[in-house]
Amino acid sequence: MRAYRKTEFDFPSSAKLAQQKRPVASSMSEQDKNSVITEVNHLKDRLALVLNLNMDLRRCNNRLETVIQNFQSGKAYQELARMFNDLISKNDELLAKNKRLEAVIETCKTEVYLPRMEALALENEQMKSKIVNQRTLISALLHLPNRQHGGRPSNGLGTDRSNNSLRARRTSGRFVPAP
Repeated sequence: MRAYRKTEFDFPSSAKLAQQKRPVASSMSEQDKNSVITEVNHLKDRLALVLNLNMDLRRCNNRLETVIQNFQSGKAYQELARMFNDLISKNDELLAKNKRLEAVIETCKTEVYLPRMEALALENEQMKSKIVNQRTLISALLHLPNRQHGGRPSNGLGTDRSNNSLRARRTSGRFVPAP
């Protein structure tokens, strides 16, 4: 049998019952036998009441533990749901910030790169006109008549191929410094 905690119903121990002087059943009167039977029945009823109360308390305790566990798991679920909702709202905020930053970047690209692209396009057109002008100039120079050089052929470097520009004195093989 299980040991039950004492409650407000304190039962006398068997030692206390033995110490009490009770008459032996053979020498007991009918009235004493009835009072003992009544007392035993009363004690049995009290014991049954305590055992039923104990069982009810255990059921209540089990229900309370279940409620506490459910509450804790429900509380944990609520906390997780709150954290999840917080994460969703933070994600939405970050997406909005990201879109704003993308718009700022596009604006900056437009403000920075558009003038650069326009300047590069203008520079490109100027370079094309310079290339055309240089090609025209080179073409014109290549097709010039030889009369510009005094009838002498040109080597393409701007100097004529004749040795007239370098007037060397002819000597008998000795070094003679220039005058």
